[in-house]
Amino acid sequence: MRERALAALAILAMTAGILPAQEVLLDGSIRVGGLTLFASRTDPGVWYYLPDRPHLAVDSAGRPEFSFVKYVLPGRTNGGGSQGITRASGGGVVHLLASYEVPPEAVENAEAELRALEGHEEDRIAGPILYRDGTFELVSAVTSPDGAMTRRVLGTGKAPLIEGERAAISLDLTPEGASFLWQTLDMEHPDLTLVFSMRMAGYRTPYEAELVVDWDRLYHHQAIKAGVKIYWVGIDVDALVESLLTDGTIQVTVKGESAPMESLLQSAYDRVTRILFEEVPPGEESPPGEASSGETLGRLIDAARSVSDRCKNIDLTARYRLRHVRRSGKTRLTLRQQSEASLFVLLSADIGPVAARYRGDPAFFKAVNLEDPTFRQREVSVTYDGDAEAFAEALNHVVVQLRKRHGDGSVTLREALLRPGRLTGEHGPLVFTYPNAGDDDPVAWLDYEWRAIWSFRQGFDHDTGWQESNAFAIALSPPFLVRRLALDGDRSVLEGAHVRAVTAEIVWDLLGHTERRLVTVRPSQIPRTVPVLLSREDPTVRVTLRWHLAGGRRIETGPRKERSDIVFIDEIPETAAPGTGVPDHGGT
Repeated sequence: MRERALAALAILAMTAGILPAQEVLLDGSIRVGGLTLFASRTDPGVWYYLPDRPHLAVDSAGRPEFSFVKYVLPGRTNGGGSQGITRASGGGVVHLLASYEVPPEAVENAEAELRALEGHEEDRIAGPILYRDGTFELVSAVTSPDGAMTRRVLGTGKAPLIEGERAAISLDLTPEGASFLWQTLDMEHPDLTLVFSMRMAGYRTPYEAELVVDWDRLYHHQAIKAGVKIYWVGIDVDALVESLLTDGTIQVTVKGESAPMESLLQSAYDRVTRILFEEVPPGEESPPGEASSGETLGRLIDAARSVSDRCKNIDLTARYRLRHVRRSGKTRLTLRQQSEASLFVLLSADIGPVAARYRGDPAFFKAVNLEDPTFRQREVSVTYDGDAEAFAEALNHVVVQLRKRHGDGSVTLREALLRPGRLTGEHGPLVFTYPNAGDDDPVAWLDYEWRAIWSFRQGFDHDTGWQESNAFAIALSPPFLVRRLALDGDRSVLEGAHVRAVTAEIVWDLLGHTERRLVTVRPSQIPRTVPVLLSREDPTVRVTLRWHLAGGRRIETGPRKERSDIVFIDEIPETAAPGTGVPDHGGT
């Protein structure tokens, strides 16, 4: 127990930025003793294991930390009495504690098997991979009268990030969702699955290889040419990219000694996906007919249960859309430069059988009528619906306030400070409470106001003002987003035009404040990644490109608005031909 406590403290310290972050090779993994190990990029012989065993937490008596309350609120009538028996409003609340916990003996066995491999006699396992962020979906399934399986997402949320720590997951179900789950757990073999999509960060090995994209052939691919899909689920994007690489629309050309093909293809998958697709923001609604189908949910669950298919370069549960940038001809992109990348790990925890075992126990399952509000108090939890790393990079803190106006005229005011330590579980979850003070209407009692004041490291504050809500949780959606803008292109095109360097002047608006960044890229440095902090409501940048040519000439274009994550710097204006351009006096 002491060793595990020390390990948890070390993980908290690393997540909070006290210790250096892990640097692992995403394509340097092996499967040993039932664990997936990733090699350290900086320490030869050091490995980190993937915490890939999510499960329901249990209490000291070994019982699952799970509860399902189906509740009924008093129905309101219009006073006419013409409807007789009516349907009351209500819903359900699912609360559970989830944990990632690879047993210490499993780690010890894996380390012993690792050292038994030739060339790894002195290697060691340093600890678990630290996930950067993650989401979960609770998927329920029932058998329809015709025998088919109907799957449905009951809720989504932020997943726990730290191995061994318990994370509270709460879902507010609609009446239909509550009935669907109740029916699921009445089945002989209930199908109730927590599907986690976790993101880890690391580096890919650079290769002497090129990626050749045939744009004309790509736009004639059946899946793209049809134009039926507006939004793509990640698992469909993964299948499309695999098809493009298989049929030769996108080719990988290896130079010199051959590289491990599997690792090389993973780098190619990552690059191709970023070129073709952009992720849809979480709050953007899907058009009719674009929701995840039962078939798609089934494929996601199958992928999560498969060890070989669970690690991908994109989030298989997220939504994507094709970029609007259309090109023609062929583009050659190098895979030589090593840069930080993400790997998404799809996991699943089958909690149906465990939950069904306690189906008749009122400590776990209860149906209640909330007609007596006198002694109740309301808990409102505050969560951060964003990336912890981006929070620490952009913000000093967030001040969160809650105001409740009661039926007797009194006012409850709560206030708290949200800092990076809160996001790692260092001080426990942030929860506000308010009592019932003359609030006779149970629905109106749920109403309150909240306010967030975001303190940015640039030296200014952003106040959301008072917002009305009745949800049991406040999801703080950051008013900003961090974009990794890639300055990319075909190196041979630039060298053929005698371009010595390209200067990109990037200007953008951050919540009413103008930000500016000047970046110089030489052909040998392609691609170059530039992080920019943007307003979520206006995630555009204005880019001015200047090509510095041999002989002191300079070509300039822009500024132009960019929404894409990629700015191609090899599209030189016609005036870039030899003998043209304006003199370059170094004024960049």
